[in-house]
Amino acid sequence: MNDAEKVRAKSRRWYAAHAEEERVRDAAYREANRERLRARDRVRVLAWTNAKLETLAGRPRSLLCEYCGGDNGGRPMEFDHDHSCCEGAPVTTCGECFRGWICRSCNVLDVLARSVA
Repeated sequence: MNDAEKVRAKSRRWYAAHAEEERVRDAAYREANRERLRARDRVRVLAWTNAKLETLAGRPRSLLCEYCGGDNGGRPMEFDHDHSCCEGAPVTTCGECFRGWICRSCNVLDVLARSVA
């Protein structure tokens, strides 16, 4: 058994002997740091989402709207895609229906225009 395995085995034994007090300590920490932990989790989700969307788009997120050329008030551009292509998957996209990186205003106007047409 190498040193890393010995340390892991010792940690497992200690945790098994102190499991209940660790659960209580972890719960208290989560309660005391609720907002901090939520913010951390939001950053993790956004980072994963951004990377995945950029991969699906085949190019990095644009700084300017590809429809109007605006900067979206400093907010990130949105992934515009054809929702009818990926029906049944409201939160995901196949990536083949990607139309461009656009600002929120153009995205809302596009949705409204398509629903009227």
